[in-house]
Amino acid sequence: SLNFKEIELEFKIDFKSYFANELLEIQNLPQFAQSNNEGISLTEVGNYFTRNIAMVFDAYLKKSVNQFSSTV
Repeated sequence: SLNFKEIELEFKIDFKSYFANELLEIQNLPQFAQSNNEGISLTEVGNYFTRNIAMVFDAYLKKSVNQFSSTV
């Protein structure tokens, strides 16, 4: 799980604004992740896809032209 306040305090950002696009993507994955006003948690099935879900937040992956290892 991820707590918005913890991230906001550590990095001095407003999580929901900074990651607005990513949060929209997470909302399209209700079978894998649930979000609310406090944070994000993975479903039982989502635990098997942690890497895939985390990739939504990877800014380097979105900008990269290099090939990364595939997920199953």
